[in-house]
Amino acid sequence: MKTDIKILDNFAFYLLSVKNLSIGTIDGYIMDLKMFFDFAIQFFNWNIDIKDIDIFFLLQIDEFTVMKFLIYLTKTKNIKSRTKQRKVSSLKMFFKWLHIKYPNMQIENLVEDFTYSEVVRLPKYLSKEDVWKLQKIFNCTNSRNALRDNTIIVVLAQCGLRLSELANLNVGDVNLTDKSINVIGKGDKERKVYLNKKALSQLELYLKTKTSLNEPLFCTIKNDRRLSIHMIEDICKKAYKLAGLEDKHYTVHTLRHTCATYMYQECKDILVVRDFLGHTSVDTTEIYVHMTDEDVKRAVENNPLANFEVGRSKKECKK
Repeated sequence: MKTDIKILDNFAFYLLSVKNLSIGTIDGYIMDLKMFFDFAIQFFNWNIDIKDIDIFFLLQIDEFTVMKFLIYLTKTKNIKSRTKQRKVSSLKMFFKWLHIKYPNMQIENLVEDFTYSEVVRLPKYLSKEDVWKLQKIFNCTNSRNALRDNTIIVVLAQCGLRLSELANLNVGDVNLTDKSINVIGKGDKERKVYLNKKALSQLELYLKTKTSLNEPLFCTIKNDRRLSIHMIEDICKKAYKLAGLEDKHYTVHTLRHTCATYMYQECKDILVVRDFLGHTSVDTTEIYVHMTDEDVKRAVENNPLANFEVGRSKKECKK
């Protein structure tokens, strides 16, 4: 089966030889991905032919790209909901394969907990109570390195880092005096992430176990090698399971959603949240702007029109 697009040829071979899917099913996957590739070329203004798309181009794709693609299908292609959901399934399978095939490229499975309905409903995020529980879920009875594992959860939840950003941190990237972390994000863009008191106190405790500024911040127990993305994912999955949240299908990225959601609810400044998360476009940040029922009730109650009347004297108003 040849598609003239090398990365899709490799994906098709995986679906056939490993997943044992039928030719018809594979053709459906490839058709969906070609449509997505065509969209990405236009969206990013890539001056390339579709057959030249490779892993380095795909590293630029994020959740916002996927959401824009689904909106594009709705507005311009008039595609039914069931068909759009199938395309989401195709993207999930493809990014999961990329995630496994290129472990050193630090590709996150962007659509692992993504559904078409989230274009309208918004991404998942955890309750404050669940975050509190997760941050201290590990102890000597359920983890060989409880301090490290709890610190991973705290940094993800309090600093909103991407999985790849967390995995790449070195001890020297943490500045306790400045109360910040130096983070290298997508496209090798550097940003400073400030620490709140929870993240700061946790890192102060954890860094007492470290001896060199050049060593990875989060290491394996036996040989002090940097934790891989898959190892960090396993730690988070275990944390969710221990907290009784396994059936919620939360991922590492859910902690980033959670951090961004509560930050926006507190500051109401989307530009601040954009810079904090390291987004290049405010459009990407908009997926974290959740309007809760309490927000709506508060807005209704504080509407100045509720107490505004014309043509009544102060005396009449007192009656």
